[in-house]
Amino acid sequence: MELKYKLSDYYEPLSQTETTRMPHKQMEVLQFVDKINNVRLVIRHASANTRTMLAIPLAIILFLSAAFTFDYIYIDEWKSTEYSILAMMESKEKRKNNVAILKSDIRTEWPEEKYIKDGRLSFWDFLHYYYCYRSSSSVMVGLFAILSPLLFSIPFFYWGFIIRNRPPLICDREKQLFYTWDMKMNVYVAKYSQIEFADIRPTLALFLYRVDDEGTLVPYKYFPNLSLFSYLGTASDNDNAWGLGYITKYIFNGLAPLAESPYTRKRYRIFRDAPVPEDLEQQIQEQVCKVDAVLPPDEDTEVRLAESIKRSV
Repeated sequence: MELKYKLSDYYEPLSQTETTRMPHKQMEVLQFVDKINNVRLVIRHASANTRTMLAIPLAIILFLSAAFTFDYIYIDEWKSTEYSILAMMESKEKRKNNVAILKSDIRTEWPEEKYIKDGRLSFWDFLHYYYCYRSSSSVMVGLFAILSPLLFSIPFFYWGFIIRNRPPLICDREKQLFYTWDMKMNVYVAKYSQIEFADIRPTLALFLYRVDDEGTLVPYKYFPNLSLFSYLGTASDNDNAWGLGYITKYIFNGLAPLAESPYTRKRYRIFRDAPVPEDLEQQIQEQVCKVDAVLPPDEDTEVRLAESIKRSV
């Protein structure tokens, strides 16, 4: 079982973490942030880069593999066969015009001729000729070689273009609250003195909570997108410390020490955003009351945070 630590217990070292105050143009390279202003910090999930770094490239590679296989097996052979048949027919015509050759020496029936129409060999006629006279393998072998990459690419196309993004983690200074939700539309919350983290090798997890209908405290692991390759579960100790320091500085000091201006990451319409619960605000209010009853926050820490937020507004 992983060891969990309260984020608020490490305020002093985390507040000293080196972070750069970035101009708007540089915020795009910061994989950690989806949106930041003086009220909310929206933190990207570790799977955020999965589609652009893994799913879509693999889908394209598999699709191109199928295309090149088709070209190698059929297109090149089609053009070569057409050239050979036309050359053979041309040679036959020359032999007919050669008076030195007896008519009995000339073949009058060439099965290839029936496949040539208007001086061309259509692709479908080529397939029939190829599997009747040229190829020793069955049509199923060629289809398998072409369709296999296409079939393997389907999950990656689904992963890249159909499946929705994972919900973000929102740090709300106005509410003094962290919250997120799962794909079942269940909301999880934590105040600054309640949120915990664990160094789950080789990455970092933040813990938020909800209380279910049976009154049980349910933890939820949120994996922030600390680097370009966080989807592979690769985050160094420096990445983890930087991410926790970034959150700590933001919740206490707001936008000023982290960015020169508010920033929102550009959205691409081909990527489906995470669905948002219709009753998000209602669930937040309910879960804050329930979680506070089961896991009471530290009042001194929350008061200190509230005073710091007032000074930085």
